[in-house]
Amino acid sequence: MHHGKDRERYNLAPDLRHKELSLAQRAPHRATSTHRPAARHEATIATLAQETETDPAVVKSLYEEEIEKLQAQANVKNFIGVIAARRVKQRIATAREHGRPLKVRAA
Repeated sequence: MHHGKDRERYNLAPDLRHKELSLAQRAPHRATSTHRPAARHEATIATLAQETETDPAVVKSLYEEEIEKLQAQANVKNFIGVIAARRVKQRIATAREHGRPLKVRAA
């Protein structure tokens, strides 16, 4: 099996998989404009901000960056929101683990 390649390709983290189901159930994700996340993305952003104890504006910026990257790369766009949410959590956790500030684009 190609678990290592899949994990790298989809940026999967074993310790975060259990939460992606709850995020998917709260807000169905479809490809949308990256400049203004749809209302369904706002619920995901709010959940991420609460779960990671991070400023919602920072989470929104990170989420928009991840959505933009994924939309540019993905052939199948059904799970972009779920993957973006996972990547945001990983970026926040990594920054905190290394004692670094989060790098986000200016609003």
